Parts: sequence; structure tokens; C-alpha cells
Amino acid sequence: MLRQYINGKWVNSIYVDGDIDAIKSLLEGKVEEWDKKAETGKDAALPAKLNPMKMSCGKKLGNGVTKSCSFTLRHIDPAKSDNDVRPLVENHFTANFQVDEKCDYARLIGNGSK
Repeated sequence: MLRQYINGKWVNSIYVDGDIDAIKSLLEGKVEEWDKKAETGKDAALPAKLNPMKMSCGKKLGNGVTKSCSFTLRHIDPAKSDNDVRPLVENHFTANFQVDEKCDYARLIGNGSK
């Protein structure tokens, strides 16, 4: 996979099954090359409406200091909820990009699309 950045912003992901160097030579801006680590799930029909979920996760470090970050899952199974995501994130994700400590909470941001 190639990730293309222009002016520091991620603008495109390209899944390449061929001459990666040739494709990279065509792209403007910064290009990162990523290896596929795993593939899971099965192909599904495109839903009429995507079901995104935005969450915040972090760690309370004491004295009112919290390290946190947010992430978005672009589409989750409509039968799943934040209760399914939370245990997969808490104590597994790092609290933010600057610390290596695992987060101790994960919360839904907004009310989702449901």
C-alpha cells in the first residue's frame, strides 16, 4: 500500500499489486510504502449508508493531566456498538502518540450514526 501526503496531509491510499516504484514515481508529495501485515474478514456488499464510529482513548496520568487521542473506524458492522470496541482498545492501544503507556479508557465521541 502507498500513502500519499501533500502539505503534511494524508490525501490518498493506493493498493498496488505490481510495480510499486513506477507508481511512486508518478505521485506528487511525500509517499510512504506500507507492507500488508494481515488480512481478515470477508467481502461484503457496499451498504447504503456507512456506519462510522469515532472514539477517544487515553490515560489519566494524575494531577489533572490526561494523554489522549482519537480515532475513527470508517464503517463497523451495524450489529456492533462502542461496547464491542471498548474492550479491544482499553489496555491495548497506547494512550497517545507521545507516550508508550496503554490507555485506561475509551469513549464514544458524539452519538455515532445510529
